[in-house]
Amino acid sequence: MSGSSQPTTSGVQYPSDHGTSVTPAHDGAGQGHAAAVQHETLDARTRPLVVSGFVLIVLTAFTFVLIWVVFFAFAPQNSEPVNMRPLPTVAPVNLPPGPLLQANPDQKVDVTLSEQREILESYGWINEREGIIHIPIDRAKDLIVERGLTTPTPTPSE
Repeated sequence: MSGSSQPTTSGVQYPSDHGTSVTPAHDGAGQGHAAAVQHETLDARTRPLVVSGFVLIVLTAFTFVLIWVVFFAFAPQNSEPVNMRPLPTVAPVNLPPGPLLQANPDQKVDVTLSEQREILESYGWINEREGIIHIPIDRAKDLIVERGLTTPTPTPSE
């Protein structure tokens, strides 16, 4: 047998982990119970963990100090304002043809709706030369109910 497992009286072998093993013992009734239970003797090594944590803290502090030094090295040394040349004047920009953005679109919508409502509720000329007028929408509905819809007859084309 190999050195990593130990034989027992019943012939069952349990592998050892890091030099430990559990050997079942049998009582007279044939049932096994743990006679000798051992535990793992190798714990996590704390020294490398502490050293790694310390190294990370030192590197973080060094990086902070380095960034602080670089920040103040590039900061302006005097508090006098820099004499800068003014920006060159630019020709006025020609705006594109409309529609342009509206400063108050809700007001424009209200004006448009009131103009449309006025047209729907009044009499007026559409084309005075040809004798075409518009009438209020309610009057037009009443006329359709009285007279019915007429379908224009197609004119024969030459």
